[in-house]
Amino acid sequence: MTDIDINNYNLDIKGVKQLAFLLYKTHNDSNLVNQIISKFSLENLIKTKNNGIISNLLCYYISINDINTIEEIIRLTSINNFNMMKRDYLNLAKYFYNDNIDISIKYFNHIFSMVSINTDSVILSKDVDFLIENKMFNLIILISGLFIESSINSYSLVDGLEKSLKLKIIDSKIINNIKDYVENILGTKIVKQLNQFIKKQMINFAAIIDGGNVLHARSGIIGPTSLIDLENLIKLVKKEIGNLLLIIHYRHLKTWPNLINQLNLMNISYYLTPYNMNDDIFILWFFLIFNSQSYIISNDKYRDHIFKFETSKKSLMVNSNISYDFSQFNYILHQQTLKYNLVPYSIDSRPTYSRCIQQENNRIYIPHLSGKFIELII
Repeated sequence: MTDIDINNYNLDIKGVKQLAFLLYKTHNDSNLVNQIISKFSLENLIKTKNNGIISNLLCYYISINDINTIEEIIRLTSINNFNMMKRDYLNLAKYFYNDNIDISIKYFNHIFSMVSINTDSVILSKDVDFLIENKMFNLIILISGLFIESSINSYSLVDGLEKSLKLKIIDSKIINNIKDYVENILGTKIVKQLNQFIKKQMINFAAIIDGGNVLHARSGIIGPTSLIDLENLIKLVKKEIGNLLLIIHYRHLKTWPNLINQLNLMNISYYLTPYNMNDDIFILWFFLIFNSQSYIISNDKYRDHIFKFETSKKSLMVNSNISYDFSQFNYILHQQTLKYNLVPYSIDSRPTYSRCIQQENNRIYIPHLSGKFIELII
């Protein structure tokens, strides 16, 4: 390689960026790395809190199996209150995996507890692929229940797992975090009214019908058959799923003044949503109140609200797992939403298992983007 004069570099703002790029291009050059450490010292380089510098130094010392310097980098980042990048913790987990599984798990778990603008702590498809490729199966077990698809193509794929896999319902912590967000949108007054409504109900509901979506299902407009469609779908849901709650906007009483009497004759529970508010947010609130175990009957995918959740992560980073809360809730919401048809009247089959990472005895099943699963034997 071309000779590089380290004396031309310093640790001001511009110099740090140049040094990070230099290390990125030449981090396997032991002579250059030693020159850089000799001039600036490892401690001063860590104090820059530059992801590129720290990450490339860590990669270098992992590559030469220098455990002492690796541990020193970890110590220095800790005392400088700095979270390394997710890939650094994955590399550390890989480095220690075969020799000390407890330490490997420690660094892998650190990804889930980080709160930093420097680090995206969400486990992505490429991260699952990294764990699979490096046969870190004991770490994959730790993320059982997460909805993450692999894109890896070096393992055989299986399907027909209806009897082997389970249906996952989201845990209470995530429910509470999302419910807090939804209630902030609704406002204190409406939340109080909703809670009063719930107290009057003697049962939880197996299904929540998106009334507005059904009424507008034909060409997006209300027509002469809209109310008939709603009534027939209500009967079908009662028969196939059980007790239901109808969410319908108050404005529909103008179109059908006798609507309340008709609903009462059908012996169903309903909630009238107020003017100037979207029905969807009420559906989400009830869905969360019923611990995400109800089925939502709608052809709406609620993308607008999921988008709002996803784009609100940065302002909600007070909770270290908030990214997981939103992404995992998205999958549960889609899992529990059943589409319907009007000709003939029908509802999608209820799912029998979740497309999430699952462990069954000595096997791990990981959903694949092909629609099948990867089967790993522990």
